[in-house]
Amino acid sequence: VVTAVAGDPQYVWFATNKGLARYRKLDRTIRVYTAKEGLPDDAVNDALAIGRQVWFATRGGITVYDPDTDGLRSFGPKAGLASGDVAELYQVGDDVLLRHESGLSRFRPKTRRFTNWSLKEIGAQQINSVTIDGERAWIGTDAGLRSLESSTDAVIPFVQQAALLGKAVRGVEVFTDYLYIATDKEVISFYKTTRSIRRYTEADGLARREGIAGTVLLGGVYTLI
Repeated sequence: VVTAVAGDPQYVWFATNKGLARYRKLDRTIRVYTAKEGLPDDAVNDALAIGRQVWFATRGGITVYDPDTDGLRSFGPKAGLASGDVAELYQVGDDVLLRHESGLSRFRPKTRRFTNWSLKEIGAQQINSVTIDGERAWIGTDAGLRSLESSTDAVIPFVQQAALLGKAVRGVEVFTDYLYIATDKEVISFYKTTRSIRRYTEADGLARREGIAGTVLLGGVYTLI
């Protein structure tokens, strides 16, 4: 079962439920990494390429491939990670943001330290989506929208939270100065400069406003799932 794919100049990495498969483009050879080669766990959930390094989320923590040493280095609960079962990885500046069953964690490679935010601190029971907006992370939850501010490490409720008709935020997308927010009951755009909201209805071409499972913004096209 292939859960994620990431590429760097030399390799293509396949994250699977039984380890990592590294495909070398030059000679089309494959090398497999498991717990025996340094993975925290054989079940790999996500992969993220940052520069020449590739990061992987596993059920036992995170690991990074360093091309200078051609090896893996892993970090988990013993290093301060709140939960070993990491579902997704995101790049925020030079840091790696992790989503897991207990909430969110940030790993700083320069200091090799974790900062953790529990679901209680985030003010939710479930995280539905995470979207990176520069140094800020937008967190869509079952109890509204939050932002994680890297400068202060504070989790802040969305300034127009009271105006949202739906409680559960299914997706957040960033386009220039706008946020496109999809909840379980509506789709809106939020203009950051004036903090104004526009609601989209069937008159704008929506087939329906409820039942959204997720969102994608690619090439200037906003898609509702």
